[in-house]
Amino acid sequence: MIKKIINNLIKIKFIKKIIEIKRPNFIILYYHRVVKENDLSKETGPNIHLCVKENEFKLQMKFISENFNLISLEELYKCNFRCRKFSVAVTFDDGYLDNYEIAYPILKEYKVPATIFLVSKNFVSQPWAWWIELWNYLKKIQKINFEGKEYACLNNIQKEKAFFILKDKIKKLNSDKQLTFIKQLTNDEIRENHQSLFLKNNHIEEMKKDDLINFGCHTHDHLCFSNFSKEIIENEIEKSKKILSEKLNIETFHFAYPYGSSNDINYFEHNILKKLNFKSAVTTSEINNKDNSNFYLSRVSIGPFVNLEDFRRKLTGFDINIKKLLNFFQRNDNKKSKF
Repeated sequence: MIKKIINNLIKIKFIKKIIEIKRPNFIILYYHRVVKENDLSKETGPNIHLCVKENEFKLQMKFISENFNLISLEELYKCNFRCRKFSVAVTFDDGYLDNYEIAYPILKEYKVPATIFLVSKNFVSQPWAWWIELWNYLKKIQKINFEGKEYACLNNIQKEKAFFILKDKIKKLNSDKQLTFIKQLTNDEIRENHQSLFLKNNHIEEMKKDDLINFGCHTHDHLCFSNFSKEIIENEIEKSKKILSEKLNIETFHFAYPYGSSNDINYFEHNILKKLNFKSAVTTSEINNKDNSNFYLSRVSIGPFVNLEDFRRKLTGFDINIKKLLNFFQRNDNKKSKF
């Protein structure tokens, strides 16, 4: 109800104009998966936030192509992240197969440039995403024992609660320990094969011939940086950059933080990224780092329940300004708590 009221208010020209004055001169959108409507209807649980319906994605790409200047991350870098007129960039995280099968034809149809951030491990070993297997496992069980506690998993609400408790634990582990954790949790040595969900070399070969598509780095193991040392983080980025260069013949200059919220970043990463000749890095939240702002670029999330009216609102900068306001109050609360 509140969302509908806000969306209608933003249609009033002078209100829309006031909001747009406060927005940055570009917005970076980020997606993960674009799926058929039937496939989305089968999806339940927390991983649904990764998906956008094909028909909604098509409407969104049509809308930005008709109403805004479209820009790639490389072009943003070349103009020093100061566009002469408001511009929109499109990005995808993780490198799902539907980026090629469903999103790519739509991007071509509306001439929308996009950057796809790749997890390099998927190109040198069997692709496996723990968050997908974890939810598939939770869907099948009715209770789970973890760290001496028993959690009921009788319905989706209870299963999602268990998912996020386990997710917080898994995010703190390296890739080997993540694998061990899931083996012990499921009491099964055999892991799911997610090869059918992720891009393969031939898809990359075709898309990289198209000037519309660029590829970026999303680390090797998709680890949450806030839990690891500088040495491990540098190795994660450097290894990924090297594999993408040697295996796929892609030179990467733009980076996406895994998970990418303000709690998942250490704020020393820009030094590593500069050292490895990256030009920009994108996050999933508003981060204030003026001296190295191009290495902490915020993005606007587009998920499964964003209709065209919501999409229009996001492009006015309304959501960005609300996030900034909330961050301001949070910082003030943190300051007060120190006294």
